[in-house]
Amino acid sequence: MPMKTMRNFARLRDALLGLCGIGCLFLAGAGCEIDSSESATRNVPIIVTGFYAGNGGSAMVSRTTGAPVLTMNVRQNGDQLEVIDNNGIVFRGSIGQVLGNGASFTLTGRATSGQEVTISGNFNVDGTSSTMTGSWIEPTLVSTLSGTSTVPELDPGDGGTTNETETVETNDSATSETEESGTSTNTPPVPG
Repeated sequence: MPMKTMRNFARLRDALLGLCGIGCLFLAGAGCEIDSSESATRNVPIIVTGFYAGNGGSAMVSRTTGAPVLTMNVRQNGDQLEVIDNNGIVFRGSIGQVLGNGASFTLTGRATSGQEVTISGNFNVDGTSSTMTGSWIEPTLVSTLSGTSTVPELDPGDGGTTNETETVETNDSATSETEESGTSTNTPPVPG
């Protein structure tokens, strides 16, 4: 190959490698803007945010390989959950299926001993009271979890559900709204 052709080939190779490098940097940067499936949230018709404590002053978790878990501060953003226990340990997870005033959930984190923990259970909301029950699962033990909290009442205007029935008197007719189903029935006036 003549020397001039080899220099041109080297220049072309360097230019292509440079463009490939810039392209790779661009693609790597573009990948940062795409949300992963872990960061996607969906709206759910239940609010479980609250400070949960064991029933009757007992620990929330019956046994762990680490320090006792007495309380859990549950924070909710859509279906995403972040829970901080009384030991400062953070658990993350999500709400699964919501049926009426109940919802399943799964959380992952670690015990103070360093053991991986999966918490799987249910929330049951009754007005402004919520009960959190489930299983605390470590590689070497399975334990029960139970606690209660006061939670904000869900605003039906936000697409949520409650089990409350409200009757509102207006002039000569009564309107009964069942918030759970989101339906409204107008009752004709009763002749007087």
